[in-house]
Amino acid sequence: MIVTIESEEKTWDIAADENSSIENTLRILMEKGMVASVTGEVYSVRKKRNVDTEKSYRENGIYHGDILKIG
Repeated sequence: MIVTIESEEKTWDIAADENSSIENTLRILMEKGMVASVTGEVYSVRKKRNVDTEKSYRENGIYHGDILKIG
């Protein structure tokens, strides 16, 4: 599935496995130098709430086309 991850500076469309944890995706973005760090909450625009990054996309109810804002 494709999800959009937005920071204050940039936006990325990421292909992610729905069973992968959001934390895993964020770790990969940090390892690749795409984001310096994720210090704040991860917010789902569609669900209008913060999500638990230790859980998978599926467990958080995040689907193809959703937008996550990172802080």
